[in-house]
Amino acid sequence: MTAQRPARQWTSKLAAFPGGVTKGDPFDAVSLPAEPRSTTSIAYASPLTLTRNVAMTPALPTVVGIQPRYFYVQPSLPAGLSLHNGTGAISGTPTAASGATDYTVTAVSGSDPRTARITITVT
Repeated sequence: MTAQRPARQWTSKLAAFPGGVTKGDPFDAVSLPAEPRSTTSIAYASPLTLTRNVAMTPALPTVVGIQPRYFYVQPSLPAGLSLHNGTGAISGTPTAASGATDYTVTAVSGSDPRTARITITVT
């Protein structure tokens, strides 16, 4: 009976192995899961409806892949809210009412930044 090999993302052949592994041996390859080198995606629960002068529960991003090195947002968040540039958490107490506005949060972990859109309304 031949054992099924699990799906793998990349394989590295053993060039030299003490004890003499030869081509065709069942252990002539090593399978390792590929480690992400950047953030694959980020997302926020959206839309957020907040109340003026009431502290919000921080909105944390869902990150797939490695944790980004930093985050930034465009346009600026409503008065009283801020984005933590290390975690991507949006928090604070909104101080002025504002209509539904789309904000783009960008996560940077390598040369390929990822973005998420979040809609915030302050009543």
